[in-house]
Amino acid sequence: MHLDPPETMNQMDSSSNRIINKVFIKVAMIQQPSWSQIYRGERVTLRCEIQGGGGAQWTYEWRPTNRNSPSSSEYRIISATEAQSGEYSCRGRTERFSLTPWSDVIKITLRKL
Repeated sequence: MHLDPPETMNQMDSSSNRIINKVFIKVAMIQQPSWSQIYRGERVTLRCEIQGGGGAQWTYEWRPTNRNSPSSSEYRIISATEAQSGEYSCRGRTERFSLTPWSDVIKITLRKL
């Protein structure tokens, strides 16, 4: 599990644009299986977890961004190919809080048989 240091985010009152409190956010990314080198055809799940969000409803952004990037907390690679090798990170977004910081990067490398 990769944790960013706590990040302070201001919660805004949208009717008056006042800061009403501060929220401490940590963004963690978990990979299953947990090894960074995978084989062609292997399944990989990356999960973005936001800690300290006060029960907010989150949507998610993923790097690298592509047309199939989910807005959910999980990024699934069903059958790995060379195209999925690279560095991945995530962050959360809500209407009440702007954006969390990006998580630490998880690097995935496709191994050749």
